[in-house]
Amino acid sequence: MKIHIWIKREEAITGNITGYYTTEPVANLKDPDKYKSEYVQVQIEQDEFAALEDSEHDKWLVEQYNRNRLVVDQISNANEINK
Repeated sequence: MKIHIWIKREEAITGNITGYYTTEPVANLKDPDKYKSEYVQVQIEQDEFAALEDSEHDKWLVEQYNRNRLVVDQISNANEINK
């Protein structure tokens, strides 16, 4: 199965996807054409989409873990969380 997502144009070029939309992003009302041109629609496999979903969840976990901790006690990835 193929999944269509919208990503920033520069992320499509580099392959480093940091965020995505499942529908076309809402345009900036002052300059809709400029905003639309920043995003492109890409087609990915189901496995790639699952990996993106997992990475978004992992980012959230890391942010929550680090939220009220000293810098020396913070982690950089979800695998460092003691379960």
